[in-house]
Amino acid sequence: MKKVIAAVFLGLLLNGCTTNSDGTFSAGVEGSKVWHATAGHQELTRYYLKSGVDEICYHWELFDDYDQNSRVRNRNAMKEALTIKKVDPLMCMKLPN
Repeated sequence: MKKVIAAVFLGLLLNGCTTNSDGTFSAGVEGSKVWHATAGHQELTRYYLKSGVDEICYHWELFDDYDQNSRVRNRNAMKEALTIKKVDPLMCMKLPN
C-alpha cells in the first residue's frame, strides 16, 4: 500500500512540473505563482514575450506583493521582453498607478 501511495504521489509531483528549455524542471504549471518563483530567466522572458505590453505592465504591478527574489527575477525578464518588443524597458515602472 505504501508503494502505491508513493507512486501516486510521485506521479502527481511530476505532473505538476514544467520542463524548461535547458532540460531542467520548474515547479508548477506555466504561469502559476509557483512557476513564476521557480522558472529560469529564459522561460520567464519567453512567457512575457507571448503577452502584450499592457499585460506585461499588469504583471509588473502584481509583483509588488511578491518576495524580492521573485519580483526582481520576473521584472528583469519583463524588461528584456519589452526591449525585444522595441519598447522602453522601464515603461511599466513609469506608468502612473
